Amino acid sequence: MKKFLVVLFLFVTVFAYSFKYENYQEMSINDLVKMVESAAKENEDGGLTIFNSFIGLPVTLDEYPSAEKDKKYEQEIRMFTYWFEMPENFFGSVITNKLPNGYELVMVFQNSIAQHLKNDVKKGEKIGVYAFLGGYDSSSKRILIMVSAFNTKADYKGVI
Repeated sequence: MKKFLVVLFLFVTVFAYSFKYENYQEMSINDLVKMVESAAKENEDGGLTIFNSFIGLPVTLDEYPSAEKDKKYEQEIRMFTYWFEMPENFFGSVITNKLPNGYELVMVFQNSIAQHLKNDVKKGEKIGVYAFLGGYDSSSKRILIMVSAFNTKADYKGVI
């Protein structure tokens, strides 16, 4: 799991700067779950599905989308917002939350964002994260996301 998170983090970091963020499509947490369930059905063997987060295509470990498909979906960057309460103990750069539908959401933060969370956000305060979908493990119902930014309760509208 740790090796996977490191590889995923490096993948996102390397490619993050090659795309423009103003052309993203925002998704709700329910849309995210539908997307990973759909990808899990396509991946007949089950197990791990890695998403090419910046173009929104499901990618399995042994099968990558063609250059034509990459071009077609180039402008459809999938990003979503997720609001939650800051946990009591936040160490390192990962927060795990249980979703109401039985999924486990694993949020991976860049070190600078994690440091800001530790220093600037009080425990129990509502925060929203803007994140890219990174991967899904159907055997454990674990969704991995890469957090690119966060907001505090000043922007919270009461919708989770």
